[in-house]
Amino acid sequence: QDKDIVERKFLFVDIDADRPSGISATREEKGSAAAVLKDVVLWAEEQGLPYPTVADSGNGFHLLWRLKEEAETEGHENPKKDRQKLIQSFLHYLDFRFAQRGVLIDPSVVNPSRIIRLYGTHARKGEDTESRPHRRAHILRAGDTRPISWSNLHALHKMSPRASGLKRDEAKSTQLDMWLHRHQVPAHGPI
Repeated sequence: QDKDIVERKFLFVDIDADRPSGISATREEKGSAAAVLKDVVLWAEEQGLPYPTVADSGNGFHLLWRLKEEAETEGHENPKKDRQKLIQSFLHYLDFRFAQRGVLIDPSVVNPSRIIRLYGTHARKGEDTESRPHRRAHILRAGDTRPISWSNLHALHKMSPRASGLKRDEAKSTQLDMWLHRHQVPAHGPI
């Protein structure tokens, strides 16, 4: 359970094809997830974030940034909970900015007790078919040993749309309106 986790060492991002549960991704679906992965990694580099560990999950991709636990901060009742909110905000921001039809960046993988696929094992969802094969999960590139700073996450938190409880597409539309209003960008009609 979350309460049993003493320290969080990585910020985990899950990029996956939006497909029915219980089946493997097609080559095309995985290719769409790879395109989003590339966009996120290039953006992170532009933001000055350390290079994340990049892994193939079998059906999609994972990014893992190292995290450094900080000492308890005065004035915060629950610093671990505050940090979890920053991580969730970061995941919502990535999903809002980079996810596209057919590809999701899962903002629900924020809890510290989250179990992820063990690299080197196979993702065996559904039948192993030619169009939806079982694939082995593996690390593609080891990341920078420097941790992502909490100040980076604080800055991105200010830019991030908040979760609204709406369905994903409705939330993205509402969040876009909020972002345009916050940044004083005039709204445009249909194109």
